[in-house]
Amino acid sequence: MNDPKLPMAKVRSTSCQNCDRLTEIEGEQLCFRDGRIIRLVPADDEKPHPLLCEGWRKNPPANK
Repeated sequence: MNDPKLPMAKVRSTSCQNCDRLTEIEGEQLCFRDGRIIRLVPADDEKPHPLLCEGWRKNPPANK
């Protein structure tokens, strides 16, 4: 569960926007994954922007 291989920070992927692990606190975007907090940083313009995250999890459906 608490994977020591998870980074402290990583580049925010396009899929983060609709992942239920994404949280924004005081302007910082964070990913809560396996009991750890991972800081999401903007992509560098020189590198390709990642599309998917290997830990992406679907948002639960909204209650009607």
